[in-house]
Amino acid sequence: MQHRKELEAGKEAEQAVRVALLTEELEAQRFGTERYFSKLLACSPEFRPVTHLVVLTCVQIGGLVASRFKLKYKRARPVQVWPVVRPLLPTPRHLSYPSGHALQCFLIAEVLGKTVPATAPQLARLALRIAVNRERAGVHFPSDTEASFGLAEKVATEMDKITMEFGAASKTFADLKAEIAAEWPGAVPGTPVEVVPPAPSG
Repeated sequence: MQHRKELEAGKEAEQAVRVALLTEELEAQRFGTERYFSKLLACSPEFRPVTHLVVLTCVQIGGLVASRFKLKYKRARPVQVWPVVRPLLPTPRHLSYPSGHALQCFLIAEVLGKTVPATAPQLARLALRIAVNRERAGVHFPSDTEASFGLAEKVATEMDKITMEFGAASKTFADLKAEIAAEWPGAVPGTPVEVVPPAPSG
C-alpha cells in the first residue's frame, strides 16, 4: 500500500512538473512568436535581413487576415462555450476562429518553406507546435487551428501580388523571395542547412 502511494505521489509530481514546463512555454509564445522563427532561421536585421523582413511581414499579414475572419465568424473562446475549461493562459478578449497565432506561424512556414525548401521540415514542426500549444492552453479549438492551416496557402499565394515600398524603390513579394534564396546559398532539400551566423571578423 505504501509503495502504491509513493508511485502515485511520484506521478503527481511528474505531472506537476510537465504542466509547469508547458505553462512556461505557452507563456513565452503568447507574444512575439516571430522570435522563435528568427532564432530557428538565425535571421536578424544584420544577418539574412530579407528572411527576417519576410518573417515579420508574415506575422503582420497573418494577424490582419485572422482578424478579418474572426469578425466574420464571431466564434466564442472555449471557456466561454464550456465554463469548466481551465485555460493555462489568460483568455484573449478577441474572438477565436481562426487562430491568429496558428495562421501567422503556418504562413511563415508556407512562404519560407517553399522559398528555401531545406528549411521546410523544421519550419513546419515549429509552426505546428506553437499552433497546437494554443489548443493545449485551452484558448483555441482544434478547428481554429485547422482553419488557419487551410488559409495559410491561400494567403501565401495572394502575397506574391503585393508590392512593397523601400524608399524610392518598389519590390514585389516575389522579388523578395528571390533575394531570400540568395541568402541561403546551397540550401537544397536533403542537405544540411547552415543556420548559424558567421563569427565576427577581426
